[in-house]
Amino acid sequence: MKSDLDYANQAADSKQSGYKKELGFWTVVFLATGGILGPAVGFTPVSVLALAGPSGILSWIIAFLLIMAVAMAYVELGTMWPKAGGVAYYPAKSSGPIVGVMNAWGSFVGYALAVPSIVVAFVEYLSYWFPGLYKGGILTTTGIVSAIA
Repeated sequence: MKSDLDYANQAADSKQSGYKKELGFWTVVFLATGGILGPAVGFTPVSVLALAGPSGILSWIIAFLLIMAVAMAYVELGTMWPKAGGVAYYPAKSSGPIVGVMNAWGSFVGYALAVPSIVVAFVEYLSYWFPGLYKGGILTTTGIVSAIA
């Protein structure tokens, strides 16, 4: 188990040499999960199981296997080309600069749209305890203020 001093030394070393150029197994798994499923992993399991029943569990297992394939690809690319900005760099290096730019912009737009959808879903869940936040499928004025805050 690492002490706080070890983490501080590691942080100091990474500041001296630029970006940290290592990704652990679970870091890559969670990055791939976020990239493929996005906020759905936290907000849709109940509705998936309600609509699909046991097949919903099978769909999550299949999605996990696909995520593992993406994670392993990132692990290989990260060891082959240890550079920061892998979302844009890896496709550009392997398939050309146009693919890298398209992937970078796609990731940027996807991540930019994910945050508001997470906030709206969170306020929708809060409406269970605070009914004035979300009514009729839209955020109320109070819900919008809560989302912005």
